Amino acid sequence: MSNKNFVVFRLDVVSRKIFPKKELFRLVKDEEGKLQLDKDSSLSGRGLYLHKDEETLKSARKKGVLKRYSKNTDFDALFKEMEDDLRRKEKA
Repeated sequence: MSNKNFVVFRLDVVSRKIFPKKELFRLVKDEEGKLQLDKDSSLSGRGLYLHKDEETLKSARKKGVLKRYSKNTDFDALFKEMEDDLRRKEKA
């Protein structure tokens, strides 16, 4: 008995608000301790979530929120990847 209308919610680490999981980016630490974008939610490990909008990404970059979760990640590349993914979805 699966409920097709069931919606999973997760907490955005920047705004501390709850959103449907489909509206969030999922980031996961790899074996080396670096954060990476998990586009299809298939990577193992505990994830952290960011809302998929430009204001949240700007705020996360400004506040340095992700630095709490990983010290040795290339944050510029990670934010660029999320921004590119966001723009691709807006065009589609």
